[in-house]
Amino acid sequence: MRTHLHESLVLALFVAWMTILGGCGSDDDGPSGQADLTDLVFDADVSPGDVTHDAEMMDLVVADNRIGDWDYLIVTTDALRPAFETLADWRRQTGLPTRVVTMQEVTQAATGRDTAEQLRNYLKAMWEEQGVQIVLLGGDTPLVPHRDVYAYAEIEGIFETAAITPSELYFSDLDGDWDGDEDGAFGEFEDDLEMMPDIAVGRVPARSLQEAEGYVAKVLAYEQAEQADYQHKVLYLAEPTGWADLSPCPMFELWTGQLFGEVHEIHRLYDDLEQCPNGEQNTRTSQMAAINEGMGMIIHLGHGSEGTLAYMNASQVDSLANAPRYNLMFSCACLTGNFGWSEAQSAGEHYVIDPDGGGVAYVGNTDIGIGFPPGGFFVKEVVAQLLRDPPVRLGQAFANSRRSFIVGGSHSWTDGHADRYTQFVVVLLGDPGIRMFRQMPRPLELELPDPFPAAGELAVSVTDEDGEPVSAATVTLFRAGQLLLLQPTDDFGQATFDISGTPSGNLTVTASGPDLIPVQATVVVP
Repeated sequence: MRTHLHESLVLALFVAWMTILGGCGSDDDGPSGQADLTDLVFDADVSPGDVTHDAEMMDLVVADNRIGDWDYLIVTTDALRPAFETLADWRRQTGLPTRVVTMQEVTQAATGRDTAEQLRNYLKAMWEEQGVQIVLLGGDTPLVPHRDVYAYAEIEGIFETAAITPSELYFSDLDGDWDGDEDGAFGEFEDDLEMMPDIAVGRVPARSLQEAEGYVAKVLAYEQAEQADYQHKVLYLAEPTGWADLSPCPMFELWTGQLFGEVHEIHRLYDDLEQCPNGEQNTRTSQMAAINEGMGMIIHLGHGSEGTLAYMNASQVDSLANAPRYNLMFSCACLTGNFGWSEAQSAGEHYVIDPDGGGVAYVGNTDIGIGFPPGGFFVKEVVAQLLRDPPVRLGQAFANSRRSFIVGGSHSWTDGHADRYTQFVVVLLGDPGIRMFRQMPRPLELELPDPFPAAGELAVSVTDEDGEPVSAATVTLFRAGQLLLLQPTDDFGQATFDISGTPSGNLTVTASGPDLIPVQATVVVP
């Protein structure tokens, strides 16, 4: 396995530092229960931790057909489009207005020196004109292009690195000029980029329709909770730092009280059981066994390379058999997320594409992972964002974590600080529209009028398995290409729609929300 001494060094130093400082993250990090289940609107102008709801959007939810709206955009290819149209329909059914476009459409609509710049210019136009908030790049590079940027970091007296590496921040930060000095190199200190994400971006690195279909099937299995017995389980993976016999396991013990509550079941695989005797020995065998058992979330503090993930190589990642108990994995490892690796798909890509195991998302690095402070801060902040109330989708948590680094930091973005470098190399592999289960999901039941009304008022009731009303669930009425009405349930578990003028035919009714198992019914409008 490839390891990095500098990664080990800063990791070890930061373990002691964090023990003193008590970690980072939002003041309201902590266990979450039933919350306002309305999605957050991503707003790059608010401070880290602020929460805003778009009142105008809430009015649209009640009154308007949102089938043509652009909240969530999937960019893919003609060959992969059928798979991502399936995902788009699921997103619509669960309350996220979605559009799918192909790279052919992008290059016809936008100008630029190459396809990457055309894509960025297209996303900027859709953000400004259509209100796009979340973008899924549906395909591996070069099918859906990427941008290599110049990333540099220096921790004075300890560590220095420079790299030309893939960076999805190029498609997320849509203000400024990434090649301001016009020398053909992107992301240099001399360029005029803002480093502030305007939209949330993730990538599904599928190379074929089969891989894309396999990934979409994983997302549906995860969000529909085909197995509902594991989502509350959290796995810690702590690996040796290689420096001064320090282990990252004390970091995990510190985070446990800061992030997780009684609803969570913590599983610990530690390299140093003398320092942290409450764990089990971390080996390749124990890692694979724990993942195959089924974990909702995995946090990895350790090493990696393009071909390795924790103690596993790519073929061992492919042999994981935890389906349908898929997870989300967050790591500060080096290089495991390098989707631009020329030799093969990286181990992080294998983790999300493998149809029989692994996870629906991997957050990691495309180049050297500066384990701490930046990498550890970022991993913890993404997890904290996902666990907070009101809940956010994965891409929004990822983008909000980027914002926390910038707005809340005191470091200049032109001095080579490691936070800036981390912004460039950290990547989200997976669907940014995912809602992570923060705890054991609750099943829902749907009650519809019988007979179904042909016009006028339609009242839908949503209850849990005990017959208790569920408030703040999202109810949608959906017909592909024609209709998308959204309405939150009230305190009595009811959502009411005016369906006057709705053409006759089949209609899908869905109730869903964070930490809820969606329920659907197909009805016929007379």
